[in-house]
Amino acid sequence: MQHINDEAELVLENRVIDDFSASDDTSNIYWLKEGANYFGKDLSNHIIYPGDDGALFAGILFLKNDQVLLRVAAGQRILHNRKPVDNIFIFAENTSLELEYGASRFRIVRVKNLYGLLVIE
Repeated sequence: MQHINDEAELVLENRVIDDFSASDDTSNIYWLKEGANYFGKDLSNHIIYPGDDGALFAGILFLKNDQVLLRVAAGQRILHNRKPVDNIFIFAENTSLELEYGASRFRIVRVKNLYGLLVIE
């Protein structure tokens, strides 16, 4: 559970993350766990992808050793620089790539030792 408290700090599972301000929109950040993070429209996924576009299962984000690898599900079209990708590191060495999926874009954000999928609709 995440929310912004009166002191303009992001609170996530009873931990305060002080890198956000009250004006930051955190509603489209989906925090990753270490290992495999399944995403798509199906409620069984770790990340329920927002918006009208997208498949029940769109792919897997693997978080390990400060890197995030994206594996795109078969038949899904996720783009980087307008070109389809299937396996790509979308966060490594503090650099995040922005990708397109349907009508939205997404990238990885890092807050201290936490990583999140930021969806831009």
